[in-house]
Amino acid sequence: MKKQKKQKNKQQKLARAEKRASRVNYIRIELLSDTCFSSGEIYNSMVDQDVCHDALGLPVIRGKRIKGCLREAAGELKDWGAEIDVEGIFGSRRDGTSALFISDAKPEKYDRYLAELSETADPMLTSPGRVLSAFTCVRTQTAVDEDGIAKESSLRSVRVLKKGMVFFAPVEFRCSGAKKRLYMEQMGLICKALRHMGLNRTRGMGSVKVSFETAASELFAGGVPDIAEAEYDPGKEYRRLDYMIYLHAPVLCKSVAGGQTVSCPYIEGAKILGMIAEACREEPEGNDGFLALTADSSLICSNAYISDGLLRFEPSDGSLFTVKDHPDQGRCRAVEPGMTENIGIEKLTPLDGKYIHYDGYKASVKNVDMEIRYHHSRPEDKSIGHVTSADPENQMYQIESICAGQMFAGYVLGTPRQIRQIYELFHRKTRYRIGYNRSAEYGDVSVRITGLSEEPVKGGAGECADTAPDAALPAGRFLLRLVSPVILRRKNGMAAPDERVLLDQLTEKLRSALAEENEPGNGNADLTLSVEKRFLKFTEIGGYNVTWHARKPTLPVFDKGTAFLIKSSRPLCLSMINRIWLGERTMEGYGELRAVPVPEQYCFEIAAVRGIPSAPSRPDNGSSDMMIYLNRSYAEETVRASALACAEKIWPSLSYRGNINTVVNQLALMLKESGSYPAFHSAMEARYNRRLDSKQEKLLTAREICMFSAARIREILPPSLPIQVEDEEIFRWYFDALLTQLKYKVRHLRRSTQEKEADKDER
Repeated sequence: MKKQKKQKNKQQKLARAEKRASRVNYIRIELLSDTCFSSGEIYNSMVDQDVCHDALGLPVIRGKRIKGCLREAAGELKDWGAEIDVEGIFGSRRDGTSALFISDAKPEKYDRYLAELSETADPMLTSPGRVLSAFTCVRTQTAVDEDGIAKESSLRSVRVLKKGMVFFAPVEFRCSGAKKRLYMEQMGLICKALRHMGLNRTRGMGSVKVSFETAASELFAGGVPDIAEAEYDPGKEYRRLDYMIYLHAPVLCKSVAGGQTVSCPYIEGAKILGMIAEACREEPEGNDGFLALTADSSLICSNAYISDGLLRFEPSDGSLFTVKDHPDQGRCRAVEPGMTENIGIEKLTPLDGKYIHYDGYKASVKNVDMEIRYHHSRPEDKSIGHVTSADPENQMYQIESICAGQMFAGYVLGTPRQIRQIYELFHRKTRYRIGYNRSAEYGDVSVRITGLSEEPVKGGAGECADTAPDAALPAGRFLLRLVSPVILRRKNGMAAPDERVLLDQLTEKLRSALAEENEPGNGNADLTLSVEKRFLKFTEIGGYNVTWHARKPTLPVFDKGTAFLIKSSRPLCLSMINRIWLGERTMEGYGELRAVPVPEQYCFEIAAVRGIPSAPSRPDNGSSDMMIYLNRSYAEETVRASALACAEKIWPSLSYRGNINTVVNQLALMLKESGSYPAFHSAMEARYNRRLDSKQEKLLTAREICMFSAARIREILPPSLPIQVEDEEIFRWYFDALLTQLKYKVRHLRRSTQEKEADKDER
């Protein structure tokens, strides 16, 4: 009876958790005026202060910006006497803990925009600059001196988001019970108190309406690509689980060498272990369930490396080089020396930092896109809205992170019980926040299970095809690559990247594996390994213990990409070596090996791999406002380009006419006053069609300029244009560009004539 009651309570908790997962809290931001959420960057020489946007050109509001503005509003409410737990909600600088986790705010129809951009094949139509212009406009401003005269070199241009846009920022409270309900109630008041955001708040910009609301989680799917998910067969005992991680937001994995300013270009196994811990905390067993899951040391979480949706691209080893000035040609220094005699002298560059899929004949390279974002905290004096060098707490800083929109692949090894439990955790909870600064802006990811295998080294989506064949090597030689850093310790306990320690540990584990597969007494003790070639890389690893608020010791280690050409005293099965993990902290992804046959070819090809599977299309009727704008602006640019070509064509015959300046200016005035081409043509005829010779000459000039056919212009428009462009729009675009270009040519002609006359007078 007691057991049944416990099972019932567990089912009720799971049902409540699923109900909560189907709803999500979010902050709604409506722009009541033009607003600039500055990215700290400039756009060419046209825009001095640009807005934040993603790689596609869609505008976003950074999560750290929102959280900072909310904290400022909360502080003001507290000063006015309201009971607001500012440090409880937003965290403090002492311990960094925060109950509020907030993502970037994205436009109201963000997922629809993603689907439309992925379905559009024309890159000219969907360039980031063109997409961004659909949501923004550019304002210019200047500074004046005491006399009201503009200061020299003070003209600035600012890109602003258009009034009326609506953004949504999903938020989450990492607390439960009465505290969560209290924080949600206080957040509603804080959002109402927030009235201005962004630049120039005191100059008519940045007026916003903010509210704290709840909606279905489907509204914030984030455009996860279609990935085939693996199904669990209860009749099998799986020992390996493959997964894909899709980045909805940038992820910051701090590097020990670079600190906060530099990020590792991969997701460490420790982050995957943290995802498992987070999922366990939401289960009825809580932290006890995670402790029980990790009690068996056989659990291993590999590093997640960049993927194209099919393959896991692993770090390039130190034996691989590329020919300088020929990036499509590669060289492998692990082959026999005699194979390089006919090549000659070449300048080689190591493939350091590259992630590849290499089969001995061709290397496919997949780069990890990184980005740098600029941040700063405002001083205690809120009247100062910029960085001040005098205040040490108010400094501009930058953060490097892994760009959003990429996929990373990895796997988990363990007992059938562990794999089954992790499968259930990842199946129920697919959205996580990982890495540093994940309470605002960074670390929002989704995980998908892509493969399950009963063998720890075979199968599974995302596996690198470098896995060696399951056969003994005749010569007993193989290339050993370190896929992740390896932590080794000498007998005295000192951590050191020692080649001898690595060989001793590998030999010991191989002897144990051979003893398990063969009968005792087959000479396994005589197995010896020796290194013929070595390609070494070194690094330092450390970390931070959140529970103890202390840094982990920094250890020197062999870095990923280190390679050894090893000779064995007896033939070995490479799949046996690939089951082995060396050193310490293998549960966090350290110590992964890859044994492959010695490459037979010194030269190989290098090909770049780009892109990931596109986001799923979302059925919807008609085109969005963004696509209508993009198609209309594309049509306008096409028409204007035709007008410029026409101006170049007719200019040689017009440049000799003395009345060209007068006619062009008068036609420009008629264009402003007329609403259609017939009206424009009639006004031109009425003005110039007179018996005076001067009028007749102007009439001939005007007629040559005003030759126009909307039908002919339509022939150069893309036939697949999904919008209907009226003839009057084509007419106005065409003549506006034509007359403007002719005015520039007339001005240039007059200036050249004046310069020639001045030179003549000087002579």
